[in-house]
Amino acid sequence: MSSAGGPSRRRLLDPSNHLQREPSRGGRRLYEERAARRGACGVEAARKEAFETAFCLSTDATGVSIQPGPIQERKDKKPGPCRKGHFFVVLADKDHVFFEYQPKHTSAAVCEMFRGFSRYIQADAHAIYDALFRGTPPRGGAADGERRPPPTEVGCWSHCRTNFWEAAICKHELGVEGLRRINALFAADRATPRPTWPTFCA
Repeated sequence: MSSAGGPSRRRLLDPSNHLQREPSRGGRRLYEERAARRGACGVEAARKEAFETAFCLSTDATGVSIQPGPIQERKDKKPGPCRKGHFFVVLADKDHVFFEYQPKHTSAAVCEMFRGFSRYIQADAHAIYDALFRGTPPRGGAADGERRPPPTEVGCWSHCRTNFWEAAICKHELGVEGLRRINALFAADRATPRPTWPTFCA
């Protein structure tokens, strides 16, 4: 494992190397930057393959708090609160898992994330997906120039089950009955042999 810029970090730290030495801070940073670029190329290639061949993309978002940078790097040089961001996890069949950061949880964000994909997307029925499944540009967003058909919405039973669970906690009869029926569906699904995902070509 080596690079054009000199010996790799692994070789420098190899116990069998009698000239073992810790790379300089600049050397480590250069190595890490190169590794990040190569990793990014691999992730982008996997994402491209997933969008071209996947049968279904399953997605969900989690809100995160982003700490502000060092005070000396801020415009106003003053402390401030954390800002909100969102990480979307995307499962492409059973081949790839991607994590994509979006500063806003909006229709424009998801339409841009899934631009060009027109098969099946499993999501949590949040309103931000409505424009994506309708195939219409979101407010303030650009229309898809390729004009492909919109993806087909696939509901998520786990998200649906959450509402019945909350009702069951309050001892509501419909909540308990809903949980019983959904659990029966999950049990039947676990007993069903896993199908082979169809593969598509772009």
